[in-house]
Amino acid sequence: MLKKGDEYKGFYVIDITDVKDFKSKGIYLRHKTTGLEVFHLLNDDEENLFSFCFRTPVSNNKGTPHVIEHSVLCGSEKFKLKEPFITIKSKSVLTFLNAMTYPEKTLYPGAAQIEKQYFDIMDVYADSVFFPLLSETTFKQESHRFELDSENNLSIQGVVYNEMKGQFSNFYSCSYRSLMCSLFPNTTYEYSSGGDPLEICTMTYDEFLNFHRKYYSPENCLLYLYGNIQTEKQLDFIAEKYIPRLEKKYCLKDEKADYKSMLPKVYDEIKKLETFIPNANNSEQRFLAPNGIEGSIVSVSFYAGKPEMEQYLLFVLLCGNDSSPLKKRLKESKIADDCWTMMLSSVADQNVFIFNLVGVKKENEKKAKEIVLSSLKEIYEKGFTQDDIDAAIMSIDFNLREVKRNGGPYSIDILEKVMDGWNFGYHPAEKLTPIYSFEKVKEKLKNNKNLLNSLMEKFFIDKNYVHTVIEPSDEFLNERNNKEIHFIKTSEKSINKELLKKELEILHEYQNKQDSPEALSSIPRMELSDLPDKLPKKEAKVEKTHGDICLFTDKINTNGIIYFKIFFPCDVLKPKDYLDLPLFSETLLELGWGGKNWAECLRDADKIVGEKFNSLALCSFVETEETIKNAQKFKDDNFFDRDWLGFEMKFLEEKLPEALGLMEEILNGLDFKDSERLNCLITEKIANAKPSLVPGGLEYCSMRACCAFSREDAVSEMLYGITQVNHILSYKIEDSKNLLKKFKLMYDNIKNAGCIINITAEEKSLNEAKQLLPEFINKAGLKKISSKRKYEKEDYLKFVYQYSKEKFDIIKTDTQIGYAFSAFKTEKPFTKKAAAVELLLSWITEHTFWEKLRTVHGCYGANAMIQNMTNLASFSTYRDPNPKESFDIFVESLKEVINNKLSQDDIECAILSYYSRYTIPNSPSVHGTIALRRVIKGINQDIIDFYVKNVLEINADDLLDAAKSVFDSCKDSVKAMLCSKETEINGNVLELNF
Repeated sequence: MLKKGDEYKGFYVIDITDVKDFKSKGIYLRHKTTGLEVFHLLNDDEENLFSFCFRTPVSNNKGTPHVIEHSVLCGSEKFKLKEPFITIKSKSVLTFLNAMTYPEKTLYPGAAQIEKQYFDIMDVYADSVFFPLLSETTFKQESHRFELDSENNLSIQGVVYNEMKGQFSNFYSCSYRSLMCSLFPNTTYEYSSGGDPLEICTMTYDEFLNFHRKYYSPENCLLYLYGNIQTEKQLDFIAEKYIPRLEKKYCLKDEKADYKSMLPKVYDEIKKLETFIPNANNSEQRFLAPNGIEGSIVSVSFYAGKPEMEQYLLFVLLCGNDSSPLKKRLKESKIADDCWTMMLSSVADQNVFIFNLVGVKKENEKKAKEIVLSSLKEIYEKGFTQDDIDAAIMSIDFNLREVKRNGGPYSIDILEKVMDGWNFGYHPAEKLTPIYSFEKVKEKLKNNKNLLNSLMEKFFIDKNYVHTVIEPSDEFLNERNNKEIHFIKTSEKSINKELLKKELEILHEYQNKQDSPEALSSIPRMELSDLPDKLPKKEAKVEKTHGDICLFTDKINTNGIIYFKIFFPCDVLKPKDYLDLPLFSETLLELGWGGKNWAECLRDADKIVGEKFNSLALCSFVETEETIKNAQKFKDDNFFDRDWLGFEMKFLEEKLPEALGLMEEILNGLDFKDSERLNCLITEKIANAKPSLVPGGLEYCSMRACCAFSREDAVSEMLYGITQVNHILSYKIEDSKNLLKKFKLMYDNIKNAGCIINITAEEKSLNEAKQLLPEFINKAGLKKISSKRKYEKEDYLKFVYQYSKEKFDIIKTDTQIGYAFSAFKTEKPFTKKAAAVELLLSWITEHTFWEKLRTVHGCYGANAMIQNMTNLASFSTYRDPNPKESFDIFVESLKEVINNKLSQDDIECAILSYYSRYTIPNSPSVHGTIALRRVIKGINQDIIDFYVKNVLEINADDLLDAAKSVFDSCKDSVKAMLCSKETEINGNVLELNF
């Protein structure tokens, strides 16, 4: 075991820290000649993760770090392929692989549970970041280039360019960027690290190369390691494979004079870009954004100084939920349609309190600001109640204990905390004591009753603030389009189109060229024989409680948290009532219960549970010979093929009796009388509907195209699709009392239909819960689930907005990018033919679509997949510069696969990539959800294991047959597209009510 002051393979051990909050040992090292810093959180986690991290601040909006992030993964000295990133994904069993650009840093993380795979992806990433090829062809592909259409007209294309056009079509993305400009002028945070398309197109190839040369040195690299692979073994790998090459590239021979320094070295230029002078002068700053809401965002922000846990406690006290003192006052002021608040953490090593009122009319903008200021002063004068304090403390205690996977391993969340210190010149373990720090705050609060008031005074009372107004504008995108057109016309004068055609031919030839066998073999591949024998089991245990109520349990390590859920069948409602289900489910816990007002209820609940919410789940039965046979033992329990309304709670195990008491109080005492509160919730829902259109474009197209395939698909469109958006916009405030009466009837019908119970917890907590359940069930009046009412797909399609059998729905809106979606029927689920189709579509996504739709066509993403264990397949694009053309590319891609039979090596790579999805660990909450849903869909672990076994046995002929089958099926596909209003195309154009 390494000790502080040791030297190992040229690395000096600066410090070793006991990181108790994350059950790890923190080992901090620096290489003596290169300056490369390493921080390893050594623990028992088998999912090991690394991340090469670079400080990459910017001083303009050209998006250079974002383009670099894409481009370093397009070939390197050792791995001379077009896309090593995609190739390693397709040859490995990984749990995570990505790259992320931030305003001040760029991260390259990868994770695996198999040690050999871990070092394989580390090898590819290390070579990519330090020794990339960065060809001019890659630069043009990833950043920007001029393209010519069939009529010789110029357009600008590029993967990053089109990705960021999507960002700049999104009201809330633009609003956030405006806030950053307002809060952090003259720093890296003022600029868009992702890039503004109007400036991306001005970046030169030399600027691109110089940025990498400047910031991607070992001395500016922070290598984060996490997991149970020994530190020495990881240092052996880096020392053997990369240190000599880095020393040679950077002509490094001598030891750094400061290699023993306890703190990281940060370049002066980087410090300057990350250092800011507070801009709080109370004067108004105005910005425009795409038209997305009615009225402006009025923002009032206060700098809090260097991040401290006390600030977080104060923020949760003020704005933790709708009943929190400040949030409640802002919502009840009715000066805005909604309010959203945030604690901006560790930006420029600062915390910032941000209070936003959303949807403020022009004449009320000044008043909105005054309401924020006066509300803060009123709270300061009155102080916080003990209930407010207890609720905030419980919320923070719970969040500090729960293990989540927010789009990646939990170790990524820890990485963010590490970088909040390390990136700014602090010890990498500086921010890794949140639990300990909060315990100190609680002790301080106990000993100083005036602590919270003094914090209020310190941050808000008679203090300067940043006042920002962000106004939605119809002209925002028009002006950007005009600037783009002007840039193209101006550039056209100096462009030789014949020469450009030749350059584009070279580019497209490169993009379509296949990597050589020698290049492909440079990426190591896992053998199928090395795959683990068994997949992780995810299947809930079914038993009976209190006689005949089905109890589904999942016994796993939850870090002392209990996930408790009760599901009632909502398919007893009439089809028309489904239109109101989303509002109904979202407001059930927001209207109060037990004779108490809604705010008191929320506050009391937060003293007991970490989180509570209602959910809707559609769990249609997956009908195969195996699932039908498996379901026979539960044939009288009525839980198959149902739609569910869930009441869900997460809480610490010591709160079990109180949590069950709270759940019983809610179920028996829900209130349906507060029309004023419902009015507020309706206004918020309406305000959030329109701006969801562009960022949610793929989901809206998906639900629209699929809605006629099955009953569940029709219901999905009613609940979450364009149908629901239009229904939301039809709500009127004066209807709220009638809605409440309807909601009361809906709730009574649903509750009277019986329930099932689901618990995910550790063994001790499960046993305690089982003992308490009979009394809880009696008090809550729960009973066995009843049989469902029979309605067919056609009964729901009657309520789908502007439903047409034309098979091509078009959603037009203000946007600079679009989405294409095509759906069609394929093989029956869980058969070998279905396995072949699923494997084929996985391969197409990672190869043909990546090359044709992302690399050449310029989409940010494209996908081919089976829709959630059904016989429905789909093709789709994401942030697509020309979605109309993508439908033809879908078909061309299939033809190419049919005409070029896949090799055995291709097939084995596809199997490995596909297999990975079954090995990715889940958070306890998600694990419990999957375990339950499999059972109530008729699926057990044997069915999953048998299906994956089928996948492993797929051969070239199987895939060829699958390609031909999919090609024939997709001729009868149903399409949906979201595009700009100017796009000319025939189809069923949906008339949106806004």
